[in-house]
Amino acid sequence: MIAGSKKGIELAKVVNRSLEHSYFLGEYSEEVVRQAFKCFDGVILIMSFSGAVRVVCKYSTKKGEDPAVVAVDSSGKFAIPVVNSHWGGNELASLVANSVGGSAILNTQAEEVGIRPLEHLAKLLYAKFEDVGKLAKVYSHVLDGGILCAENFDPPSGFDYVVTRGNCSFTVKLGRGCKEDELCLIPYELFVGVGLKDEARDIEDRVPGILAQYGVPLSRVKGIASIKERAKSVADKLNLPFRLFSVDELNSLDHDCLSPPSDKLREEGIRGVAEASALMMAGKGARLLLRKVKAHDLTVAVAGVVDV
Repeated sequence: MIAGSKKGIELAKVVNRSLEHSYFLGEYSEEVVRQAFKCFDGVILIMSFSGAVRVVCKYSTKKGEDPAVVAVDSSGKFAIPVVNSHWGGNELASLVANSVGGSAILNTQAEEVGIRPLEHLAKLLYAKFEDVGKLAKVYSHVLDGGILCAENFDPPSGFDYVVTRGNCSFTVKLGRGCKEDELCLIPYELFVGVGLKDEARDIEDRVPGILAQYGVPLSRVKGIASIKERAKSVADKLNLPFRLFSVDELNSLDHDCLSPPSDKLREEGIRGVAEASALMMAGKGARLLLRKVKAHDLTVAVAGVVDV
């Protein structure tokens, strides 16, 4: 979150207490905005809508790669998606509005007719579109009442217009090599980072449980990483490779978008464990797909990389 005024700071504090994985970056400045657009999937700008539009015009680069941006007035009356509505903007606006008792202003056609966006499907499948340019044509087909056939995956709940078989003009394919009438979702290879306190127990059951809670497909997880040797029990149970990193290795990670560490880690001079471990094991080109999830005495994060 970024506030454009002193009054906006007070609203940011309220929102920050309500939303998981939310961080108040401070008052508006070019440096803060650059960090937000580089590091986060969603950005809440507490300022006028016109001011938010000017920010987006200056820093936006590419659809599907920029963060979803939501403008919220400093009184919290209205939360309005500015860009990337289907890439999380509408959802974020609704969450913000609910947290402060305001109203979300959503004007995308898919939501108007009750269709769950395809961008949500990509997120749920931990995949990325091979060609986002095809989305407009596919949406036009769906909004006209057409159906899509799923290939290599079972449609999640809420996507009634995506079927496993039928007379389809378009196919959504989990994989590469799409034809003109196919929309490809390239799956990420997934790597899990684990941070745990000394008192953490039953981690070989709890970590897979957390991954299942967030819909992470265990069949695509390629490895487990941590700075604690005990985390190897998770890898052993899942029959996966394990990578043990040192504190120095994690602190050497060239990645300035990690979530802020706990007070204890900060005191020990550690930038972070779960996210850093996942990114280090995933290697070059990796991105955080699931920021660290805190579960009392352990944390879990997921990084992904597309196999080129």
